[in-house]
Amino acid sequence: MTRPSYDLVIQGAGPVGCALALGLRRSRLRILVLEARPRTDTPADRRSIALSWGSRHLLDALGQWPLATPASAIEQVHVSQRGYFGRVLIRASERGVPALGYVAAYEGLSRGMRDALTGLSDCELRQGARVLSTELAPDRIHVRVDDQGSAREFDAAMLVVAEGSADTVVREVDYEQCAIVANVRAQRPAQAVAYERFTADGPIALLPFGEEFALVWTLPSEGAKALARAGADALLASLDRAFGSRLGAFMAARDLGIFPLRLRVAGPPAHPRRLALGNAAQSLHPVAGQGLNLGLRDAAELADQVCAAPGNLGSATLAETYLARRRIDRAATVAATDLLARLFLGESTLQGCLRGAGLAVTDAISPLKSTLAKQMMYGLRL
Repeated sequence: MTRPSYDLVIQGAGPVGCALALGLRRSRLRILVLEARPRTDTPADRRSIALSWGSRHLLDALGQWPLATPASAIEQVHVSQRGYFGRVLIRASERGVPALGYVAAYEGLSRGMRDALTGLSDCELRQGARVLSTELAPDRIHVRVDDQGSAREFDAAMLVVAEGSADTVVREVDYEQCAIVANVRAQRPAQAVAYERFTADGPIALLPFGEEFALVWTLPSEGAKALARAGADALLASLDRAFGSRLGAFMAARDLGIFPLRLRVAGPPAHPRRLALGNAAQSLHPVAGQGLNLGLRDAAELADQVCAAPGNLGSATLAETYLARRRIDRAATVAATDLLARLFLGESTLQGCLRGAGLAVTDAISPLKSTLAKQMMYGLRL
């Protein structure tokens, strides 16, 4: 039996995989997008995610802005350390933009982008289709799929993995931490301010989301699991103690979840017909909220490279050019998030004073703060 043939198969229909497919809509390539999860009306992932100002522009270019899901603007970012002096305050008005970024529901963003794929004549989306294996041939790659219980096989010039993990990992770090995520309500309103509060146990991120805050709280694994088991009231009481009184008391919490934290960085692709993007290429610590934004930049660059030379699909030339263009941004973002995850741990007075001085100096020296803001908004570009 002849296998159905495509130019490109994309494994994963999250925002990164969808962004690649939408970015290729002008290429006239025949594209198949595979999503392991079946379509459902019940959100499977209740996290809220941070989109940088640069990501807003990328989504706008894809016809996905305004989003199909509500989004809240971040007009200020307030970075501080519990128990010590020094803080960094970054304002959108100082950068000449209306917002530094936005907060949206991950599932709503994903669903809106998947719905947009259905309007593309050269793109097919299959949900409930899990990739089982791949096999390289001289000029194609064969993809074997469990399609809602039925075995199916497809051929393509190239496979892009935009979910899970890549075949090879050159760096892996178990932070021995978990992130507790929830939507929480405080006495004082969000007012478009995002807070990154470093503690000796790990950072607390509070992102404005409607009348609530999207919480991402990093803690040692056992403590995080115990707190998650204890329920909403215990979480709120602990959050009051850890964050302080800047927002008043925390009054309610919903959609509580917990995720283990690891850094995983993929090695060079085993073959140019199989590339990894987003979390499949680099899975980051959530501090500073850079993971999805980095993945969207990956997708935009690969789409640009393919559209410029569709005949190079699956070639060593395409893979080498793409990886060279993404190397600096990827390496810098991985290094920055890993450094922040480690730098603010530890309870000694000397460490706290040195970190506080670093925050104060960064806030006081305009070029330093500007560099930090640009990295947060746009990443590092060639």
